[in-house]
Amino acid sequence: MSKIPAASIGDLDLRRFRRRFPAECAEIARLGELLDVGAERSRDLVDLAILLVRVGESERAEELLRCNVVSERGVIHRAYVKLFGRGAFETFKAAIHRFSDDFMVAIRKKRNQGFLRGEYRSRPRDGQRIADPVIRSFLGGPATAEFHFDSKGTTADVSSDLPELLDDYIVLQLKRNGWTMVGGSSRGR
Repeated sequence: MSKIPAASIGDLDLRRFRRRFPAECAEIARLGELLDVGAERSRDLVDLAILLVRVGESERAEELLRCNVVSERGVIHRAYVKLFGRGAFETFKAAIHRFSDDFMVAIRKKRNQGFLRGEYRSRPRDGQRIADPVIRSFLGGPATAEFHFDSKGTTADVSSDLPELLDDYIVLQLKRNGWTMVGGSSRGR
């Protein structure tokens, strides 16, 4: 049995669903107990996600599966694609391309960090123009961007590879109108 990285439904209030979905709630409670003691299997997590979708908790089911994909060949990954499609993959890929285009940086994958997560190296392209001086200080030279996708969308944690900025970072999030700085270290705000 392989340990599932992050599985919990401790804050789910089953009373909201018990009248309409009594059998599903009983099974959700049973599977929740398995999660609490770490005795769940991958199949249990998939069954739990299916039940959560049935009772109207699709966002929680998506997060539960997304956070627990260990292998893109595994049962959890297959269940994720079956329940939620490939839209998240396309959104994640498009966000990375938009990052490259919006900030005029060439990027290449450094390493995969898991499902819908990756670390990329960036360097500015000729003619780069970034209006925001803080973002320009991080992306105006070689940098590392760690992208991850969650229910809020795609986020990039960016750190410059320049010695004077090694301990600083900015957090960018893709919103409808483009990438927006949403956080960072004291120097990166």
